[in-house]
Amino acid sequence: MKYPNAAKGINKIYIAEILSIMAAVLAIAMMILVASNSIDTGLSAEAATQALQSARIGTPFVVLGVLMMLLMLVSFFMNLTGIISASKDEAGFKRALWVLLAGIVFEIIASILQNSSPQAANWLKVPATLCNLVVMIFVLEGIATMADGLVRKDISDMCAKCRTYLLCVLILSAAAEVLTSLGVTGSAMQSTTGIAAHLLEIVAYVFYLRVLNKARLMQ
Repeated sequence: MKYPNAAKGINKIYIAEILSIMAAVLAIAMMILVASNSIDTGLSAEAATQALQSARIGTPFVVLGVLMMLLMLVSFFMNLTGIISASKDEAGFKRALWVLLAGIVFEIIASILQNSSPQAANWLKVPATLCNLVVMIFVLEGIATMADGLVRKDISDMCAKCRTYLLCVLILSAAAEVLTSLGVTGSAMQSTTGIAAHLLEIVAYVFYLRVLNKARLMQ
C-alpha cells in the first residue's frame, strides 16, 4: 500500500464523521424539544433549566445533551488521531490539523463565555464553523493528491465536486449562525434557524462521508 498511514487515518476520519452526524441529529432533536415547548433560547442557564423542568422535558433534554456531548467528544478525538495519522503521508492533512486545533480554541472560548457573555459566545461559533469547513476542504485536498498519485481520477474529481458543495452548504450554515448571533429574530425564529443550520451540516457530512468511504478503500 502506497499510503498506509493515510489509509488508517482516513478510516478514523470516516468513523468520526458518522459520529458527528449522529450528534447533529441529537442536536436537532434538542432544538425541536425547545421550539415545540416555546422555551426562550435567550434565557440564562438557570432560567432555561427551570423552563425545561416546568415543561416536563428536563430529563429527556439532559439525556439527549449528554449523549450528544459524548458523541462529539469521541468524534473529535477520532478525527484528530485520524488527521495526525494521515499527515504522515500527505502534507494537506497537516494544514487540516492546524485549522482543527484553531477551531477547538474558538469552541473552548465560546463555552467559557456562554454564561457570562452569550452574545460573544455565539459570535465565536461562526469562526469555529468556518474552521470546520476549512478542515474538511484540506482533508479533501489531501485525498485528491493521493488519488492523483494512485491514478484514481474518479476520486479526485469527486473531491473537487465535494469541496464546491461543502463551501456552499457550510457558508449557508455559518450565515445562519450569524443571524442567530445578531439576536434580531425571536426565540422561535432562532430555533428554526439553528435547526436549518444543523440540517445543512448533516447534508454536508453525508456528502463528505461518501468521499471518505471511497478514499479509505482506495489502493
